[in-house]
Order: sequence, then C-alpha cells, then structure tokens
Amino acid sequence: TEVDKNGYFKIIDELKTSIRLCHDLVTDNGICRENFSSILSTLKAYKSLCTVSGASKIFAVATESLREAKNKDILLPLIKEELNINIRVLSCEEEIFYNFLGVKRSMYIENSLLVEVAGTDTHLAWVNSNKIIKTVTLPIGSVNFSYKYDLKDRILPTNLTNALEHLSDLIDGIDWLKEAQFDSIIGIASTVRSIGKIDRFRKRYPLDIVHNYELTDLDVQEIFNLLKCKDFKQRQKLDGIETEVADIIVGGTAIFKKIVNRVNCSKIIISGRGL
Repeated sequence: TEVDKNGYFKIIDELKTSIRLCHDLVTDNGICRENFSSILSTLKAYKSLCTVSGASKIFAVATESLREAKNKDILLPLIKEELNINIRVLSCEEEIFYNFLGVKRSMYIENSLLVEVAGTDTHLAWVNSNKIIKTVTLPIGSVNFSYKYDLKDRILPTNLTNALEHLSDLIDGIDWLKEAQFDSIIGIASTVRSIGKIDRFRKRYPLDIVHNYELTDLDVQEIFNLLKCKDFKQRQKLDGIETEVADIIVGGTAIFKKIVNRVNCSKIIISGRGL
C-alpha cells in the first residue's frame, strides 16, 4: 500500500488466503496444529510479497480468531521465531476503529451504520461527520451462528426460526440502534462482499467492482430467500459464491439481513476496504 501525507492510500498489490481459523474455535477454543503450519506458510508468502514490493514497514495484526484462541501464547512466539514478524492482537474496539479508517479513507461516509459480520463476532458502528458515535459487538458471526443452529447444509424450518428469534433478541437489546436514523449501511468483510457479488451476478452487472457497489434492503432479503432454500452443494454452484463460504453464507446473511431490517434503511453500500 502506498500512503500519501493526508492518509489516503493506493493498493499496489494484494493477496488473499482463507484459513478459516474460526472452525477450530467453534469446537475447541484453540487453533489446531495443522493450522499452525498453514498460518506460517501463508505469512511467509505475504512477507515475500512485501519484500518484493519494497515495503518499508509491515503491520501484522490479528483479530477475533487469535483474540479468542486459548493457545495464541504458543503461536505468536512461534511466528516471531520463524518469520521475525510481531503480531499485534487487536481488541474489538481497535478492530472497529481500523475498519472505520479503511472506509473513511476510501469512500464518502454520511450518517452511516458500519456492519462487519465476521466469523465469530459481528461489529456495528454508528458513524456521523467522520466520527464514531456508538459501537457494539455481538457474540455471533457467520461461523459460530451457522454451526450453532445447523445452517450449514439443508436448512430445517425449526432451526431457521430459532436462529432468527435469537438474532431478534440480540439486536433488539441495542438501545441506540432503535433511536438512530441512518442514511446508509456500509457493509464490510467477506460475508457482505459475498452478498454484493451474488447481487451483481443476479443483475448481470457489467463491472467486477466490489468497493462502493450499492444494493437495497429488498435485494438482501431476496438473496437470503434464495440461499436458505438451497443445500450446501446447491449453494456451491450459485454464481457469486466462493465454495469456501457456502456452508456459512446463510448464517452470515441472516445476521446482516436482521440488522438491515431493524434499522429500516434501504441504501446499502459494500466496502472492499477495511481491516
């Protein structure tokens, strides 16, 4: 990333690898040894990319997966020893703040609600006049929610009803969400980006643009209806879905849909930038 003196940035090169550490946390609260190897090999590739690009600084941060992992005190020193990279484990507040900065420095923000549906958490931030007004973190994400209510493959009506009722209870408990009126909802991270990608395929949108893509609350509802009626293999074949998220996309979309319904805002913007 090339950063100018005003803080605005340009991506020079990028690389994405999905390791799905959250799966370990759902069952054991610790990261398995096999994923230790995946993490080290991935970070080695990332460090090589930085070196080739001539990067002067490497900022390595970890979010929810390492924050919750009971064996992070074994993994972090191993990364330091093998690769000489210091991993900074972020708090929820820091994670929200850096997501906000990524959005703020790359798109226009009105009176907006920032929503990140992660693997085991969902972060919400009310942003107005380029400032964070309120934040909250819900203890559910696309992975743990999908596994808790068995939304991974064929979805039973009872399981879906129980899942949506639980979501309503959590979201209705956020007082400031009931009072605020938002001009837009800005969605961050892979679940919401997947929703945007599915929508682009549905509408035969001619450009493969993630950042600043707009859709509506009705689009989100229709995509949720489409996803919940299909089993795992059928979802894998849907245009716009990456096969690695086909088991958790219904749970993640359900969370996002419930938030969108609760705030009654029709304008949704996808952010390709964030932490």
